Amino acid sequence: MKRTIAIDLETLSLAPNAVVIAIGAVCIETGETFYANIDPEDSQKFGLHIDAGTVMWWMQQSDEARKVLTTETSVWLISALLDFQIWLKTNKFEYANREHTIWGYGVKADIVWMNSLYKVAQLQQPWTYQQEMCGRTLKQITGVNPDKSGVHHNALDDAKWLADVIVQSKVTDYDH
Repeated sequence: MKRTIAIDLETLSLAPNAVVIAIGAVCIETGETFYANIDPEDSQKFGLHIDAGTVMWWMQQSDEARKVLTTETSVWLISALLDFQIWLKTNKFEYANREHTIWGYGVKADIVWMNSLYKVAQLQQPWTYQQEMCGRTLKQITGVNPDKSGVHHNALDDAKWLADVIVQSKVTDYDH
């Protein structure tokens, strides 16, 4: 059975080794979601990058979006990554199964950041490069651009939007 994961990350930099402050994901076939708010101070201990320009950009976002910067519910980086791996297994996402894909938004963004997190945490990433897909490219090619709902720059809400792009692009049939 196919599994398609849409993922979105919120960061404090645009560098490949950015501090990630939130991970949001949706399994298209099951509708199950994942969200983790990550402690930026813990991430910095791994040598991940913070950029002043990106921090200033966050200061210009909505109060609702900026909550990710101040919430007291953040977890340590390794906890978030392990929880994400458990969530993937619960949704039957299999390593190296080419029918199973993980979609980020941008070839130099979400997937690159996740791969960097797994590397610095010294954990095996739960997918291969052959499973990585780009939602921005898909949107550009198909012209599909569904309305956004929820909070713009909330990792889970943005992952749900990406899932809509994938489904509406009809790149494959989905059971839900």
